[in-house]
Amino acid sequence: MRMTWMLSAAVAIIAVAFGCSSAPREPATRCALAAADSVYLDGGPVFRDCAVDRKAKMMGTPRFDFTPQVSANSRTNCYAVEVQFVVAPDGMPEWRTARFISSNDAGLERAILAALPSWRFEPAQRDGVPVRQIVSQRLSAALVVVRATGPGAVRPPSRPPNCS
Repeated sequence: MRMTWMLSAAVAIIAVAFGCSSAPREPATRCALAAADSVYLDGGPVFRDCAVDRKAKMMGTPRFDFTPQVSANSRTNCYAVEVQFVVAPDGMPEWRTARFISSNDAGLERAILAALPSWRFEPAQRDGVPVRQIVSQRLSAALVVVRATGPGAVRPPSRPPNCS
């Protein structure tokens, strides 16, 4: 009798432990802010995309005015940045929060910072309420230089450059 009770208790404990470990976690636990995200907290609570019900979504195509420096010897120049910033509950980027995660051109960074206030987003939502969300945006551009040696001698490259 005592052995049966101990076996039943052990099965119950295992079942409870399994039930707890397989229960879904709260989004806040799965998607906690990192220490580096503290720079985004000045404007109030902020969330990563994995902690919201609906992610912020860019409306349209990001536009920026960028004039690259062209070297005389190169045929292709690739420019790329990854910028991170907060999108406010009204869908406006908080340009003061912009941080470059990676970049290979300071001129492109300046162009992105100048254009960021004009970008528009559908704001993120959590529990049906618009919230501030940290957004990462990767942007790249390629410049192809075509040299002409005479009339009718211009030939574009056979395929566009791969800048990813």
